[in-house]
Amino acid sequence: MGFEAKIVWNIIPEFTARMNVEADLVKKRALENIAARARELVRVDTGETRDSIMVNNDDGVEVAGAGKFLEYGTIKMPAYPFLGPATSQVQESFAAEFAAMWNLAAI
Repeated sequence: MGFEAKIVWNIIPEFTARMNVEADLVKKRALENIAARARELVRVDTGETRDSIMVNNDDGVEVAGAGKFLEYGTIKMPAYPFLGPATSQVQESFAAEFAAMWNLAAI
């Protein structure tokens, strides 16, 4: 004579849905922080590049104008990086906040 065990309450779908929402919020906050920090760090002449820095719908930070020339330099101009340093500065807080997600209270 055998027996059978069944899971009658499965929280996995609800938990994964909640984690996806939380992860999206953490990612959006990090991208906004990167964009804000990049606006502070970018070299300003006319302000066009600084004013173009924004989070785009593809989950990245977008920069128009002379952004790529400032970030990487040219053969006639040295690099004045701002986006890379902004990302590096936000990376630690993003990792900590993302790790803290796993300490969510039970559903």
